Amino acid sequence: MPETAWLECVACSARFDVGPMLYGCPACKARGEIVPLEVAYDLTAISPDLMRDSAPGIWRWRPLLPPVREVSSVSLAEGRTLLIPVRGGWGL
Repeated sequence: MPETAWLECVACSARFDVGPMLYGCPACKARGEIVPLEVAYDLTAISPDLMRDSAPGIWRWRPLLPPVREVSSVSLAEGRTLLIPVRGGWGL
């Protein structure tokens, strides 16, 4: 995960390093609440050049994803699918 990312509690805004799996916010859990954490990014610190990767599918977003070993980065040729206009709305 980029150094510009952290886990943040959606209730109390406590921040935690991205690392071992946390099952909810430890600070809220100590108060008896179960609250999820979200991954937050300092997008101003991520260079636009990092996002110009021509990798296929989801891997073009690698700078914003948790670290994955190269051998584990598989693809089903997803992403960058062309959008085709439909005449008459949604075809209903």
